[in-house]
Amino acid sequence: MEEFSKWIILIWIVWKSKHYDDHFDAVTYAVAVSMGFALIENIMYVFQGGLFVAVVRAVLAVPGHGLNAVVMGYHLSLAKFGSPQSKKLNLWLSLLIPVIMHGLYDFMLIYMSEINNNTIIILLLVAFTFVVIFSWKFALRKIKKIIEVDNNKSIPI
Repeated sequence: MEEFSKWIILIWIVWKSKHYDDHFDAVTYAVAVSMGFALIENIMYVFQGGLFVAVVRAVLAVPGHGLNAVVMGYHLSLAKFGSPQSKKLNLWLSLLIPVIMHGLYDFMLIYMSEINNNTIIILLLVAFTFVVIFSWKFALRKIKKIIEVDNNKSIPI
C-alpha cells in the first residue's frame, strides 16, 4: 500500500508536470514524495515507540524508502522518455520492483520480531543485511545510468 500510494501521487501529479522534462527528474520527484511519506510515517511510529524507534527508523526505514523511490523513479523515467513499446512494462516495473523490495524488508523485520529462535534470527539478520546492500547497489546503478543519459542526451534509454 505504501509504494502504491507514492506511485499514484507521481502518476497523478508529477507525470503531467511541465517540469518533468529530464530523465533524472523522475528520480528526484520520487525521492521527494517518498521522504514526505517517510516523515509522516516516522512521526506516527515515534509517538508510539519513542526515541529508540526514531533511531532505528532513521537508520533503516528512511533510507529504505529512498532506495525504493530511486528504483521507482528510474522506471518512471524509462516509461516517460523510453521507447513507446516499453512504456507499459516500465510503468508496471516502477511499482512492482519497489513493492517487492519493500515487502522483503517488511517480511524480514516482522518475522524477526515474531520468533524466539536465535539461529533463525541471526540467519534473518544476515539475509536482511544482504537485502539492504543489494538495494543500495541496485539503486546506485540506476542513478548512474540515468545520470549518464542526462549527460549525453543522444543515448537512448
